[in-house]
Amino acid sequence: MDKKLAFQILGIAETKEEDKIRQTYLSLLKETNPEDDPEGFKRLREAYEAALRFASERGDKEQEQEPQDEVEIWMKRVRETYRDIFLRNDAEVWKELFEEPVCIAFDTFLDARSRLLTFLSGHSFLPRAVWQQMDRVFHVLDDFDALREEFHVNFLRHIEYHVNTDDFLDYSLFEAKEDYGPEDDEEIDHYIIEFFEIRNKLEEGVTEGVEQTLADITRHGLYHPMKKWRDCGCISGWGRAKREANWRRACCHAIRGTAMCRFGPAKFSAMRGMRREVSPCGRQCLRKSRHIIWQGISHSVI
Repeated sequence: MDKKLAFQILGIAETKEEDKIRQTYLSLLKETNPEDDPEGFKRLREAYEAALRFASERGDKEQEQEPQDEVEIWMKRVRETYRDIFLRNDAEVWKELFEEPVCIAFDTFLDARSRLLTFLSGHSFLPRAVWQQMDRVFHVLDDFDALREEFHVNFLRHIEYHVNTDDFLDYSLFEAKEDYGPEDDEEIDHYIIEFFEIRNKLEEGVTEGVEQTLADITRHGLYHPMKKWRDCGCISGWGRAKREANWRRACCHAIRGTAMCRFGPAKFSAMRGMRREVSPCGRQCLRKSRHIIWQGISHSVI
């Protein structure tokens, strides 16, 4: 369990005070019966242990080593760009990064490409425009066979897919709390992974545990309007008729332009066949509109 989730479960701000953590844990423990709520009891215990681990960590950890060469300096900027969800979505920022001399010079090109791909093999949530820019500069698809000597073929196919396929997530719709500040390169990725785990469960008709995960995901300090649609009756116990009524209402808002999102036929058909519930007139409007709710619903919709 990560630190942010631990303190969110305990209901206190991050602290190194072990006594405060213990007192909070004991207080919550009185309200949690392991026989009535074994999962809740287990989560509370895990949160307590994770918070204590954080409290016991030394404050004088080794500082990150300063970059030693021009490619390392460039990679530091790559990581900083990836870590910020708003910079990550800015194609112009990436364009400037990929126009740096290290990406072009004969003596640094291969090293820069290798380090970049190594980083992206574990940090692979980027808009299509960025993948395309990267491929134009580093010729990943052209050198596909040669790169198989260094990188797993599935990772290279992942790049190929995203170079040639529209985004499944509109990164421009992300919002963040005022005090938002990612602690590492993975935090935004954790949000996205957890979000799509929720989506996959709901599409499979599995609702168990989804409500708790939706609550947990708020610890990242991020928000994506697509989550609003997932919240809308999907896990509240509403019947199919009410869920579809909300979906149709959202479609009406989309047609009127209050939810402006990218649309693809495959994504629309994945909405479990609910398009047949829309009137013929509504379907015609949806066909004409290039904007629909799949990748996000504005706050005003629900």
